[in-house]
Order: sequence, then structure tokens, then C-alpha cells
Amino acid sequence: MAMNIARSRIAMRPVSLLACRQTVRPVAFHSGRMLAQHSADTAPALRPDDKVASFPPSASSGSVHWNLERGLSLVNAGLITAPFIVGAGNSVIDFSLGVVLPIHIQLGLENIVLDYVPYRKYGHLYTVALWATRAFTGLTLYGIYQFNTNDVGVTEFVKRVWHADKKE
Repeated sequence: MAMNIARSRIAMRPVSLLACRQTVRPVAFHSGRMLAQHSADTAPALRPDDKVASFPPSASSGSVHWNLERGLSLVNAGLITAPFIVGAGNSVIDFSLGVVLPIHIQLGLENIVLDYVPYRKYGHLYTVALWATRAFTGLTLYGIYQFNTNDVGVTEFVKRVWHADKKE
């Protein structure tokens, strides 16, 4: 048991790509450093002056995406409550909901694909799944646009469904 714990600690060390001339499979990222997985037999001994492989920082990697998701959530909260204040049938609210809700759903579906269909495991299926969510979002945007322009609109439809049992 103690040997397995020691092996797992060795297997999850930060890896110097200069000190190790073999193929390294990235496992996790922690505080800007790439951790790699090695078998206990081939794990190189690391010195304090070894360089650690890392990726250059990017503004679009996490914070911008996170801020966009939170901003869309706040806009959704306002748009969903607006018809109760202004009244149903407002075309500005209908078109805003028709754009913001599908994009919010798109970002959520992309996160599901990133979590459950990772590229490192599924390869091209990941790309197909991402483009399928994008196609779904495009069709949804088009469908809601058609519904808002050629029919009663999103908010009026919800109002009619909400009060449907009262007309009987």
C-alpha cells in the first residue's frame, strides 16, 4: 500500500520537458504548471532549478468566458421578469429573449461537451459535438426569430399557455 502511494506521488510531479526526452501526457493543471503522468519506473528525478512546462496566459481562457456567462445570467433574470412589469407582447423583450436565451443555453451545452466529451479522450467526436451544439443554437435562433415575426411572440405565447386553463 505504501509503495502505491509513493508511486502515485512520483507519477504526479511537475515535469521538465527538457529533463525528460520521452512523451509526456498532460493530466492536470495546477497554479499554472502542467502536471504529467509517468510510470514509477520512468519518472525523472526533479531538481529545484528544473523548468516546468506551462502555457502562456491568455485573457480569453477563463475570466472572459466566466464573465460572459454571469452577465448573460443577469440579463436573463431581467428579461424573464420584464414581461410581468411591462406586459406581454413587447417586441423588444421578445427579440431580446430570442437571442439571449439560446446563447445562454449554447454556453451551457458547450460546458457539458467540454466536461463529458473531452478532446483528449474522444478526438473528433468532441469537434462534432461542439458543432452540433452550434448548429442547434443557430436553428433555435432562426426558429425563435420566425416565431417572433410571423406569430404572437415568445412572451405572448407564454401568457396564453399560462392562462389556457382559465378560458375553458
